[in-house]
Amino acid sequence: LSPTWRVALLSDGSVTRHLQIMTGETVDTDCLDQANIGWDLGGLPENVAVIKGPRTQREVCVKGTALVCATSWWNTAEISAYLGQTQKPIWVNLSQNRTELYREITNVYCGHSKDLERRFGHKGPFWGREYIFWHKGQPLTLIHEIFSPALEEYLGP
Repeated sequence: LSPTWRVALLSDGSVTRHLQIMTGETVDTDCLDQANIGWDLGGLPENVAVIKGPRTQREVCVKGTALVCATSWWNTAEISAYLGQTQKPIWVNLSQNRTELYREITNVYCGHSKDLERRFGHKGPFWGREYIFWHKGQPLTLIHEIFSPALEEYLGP
């Protein structure tokens, strides 16, 4: 990986904030789905279990050119306290509330997917990462982000 891709994948900064800086545009999200999934962990990433149930699963893509798509898992009773504006990226909501966080990157992925090729309009490979936001010593949310190869326009190959 090039140094710029390593920064994008391993940085503890906000991806949507980085996108705003790179593109010079306001970054909003399309909330594709937000559903209460209760206590069920079937088929979900292993680290979802650190989020206290019952849980809500939220899926978003960056509006406009799809450069990043993400899924996050939250405690259902707490999500509205942190995500008041669902069309805004998580970092906008959390920074407006001045929420102090620690980001623990738990996994980095690379792979191919026909579904992601359709979603992004590009062939893979696709890079992704998974991380936990910790707040006041407790896991707040687990986030799984997938990056479009179109980011090469900004990051290089």
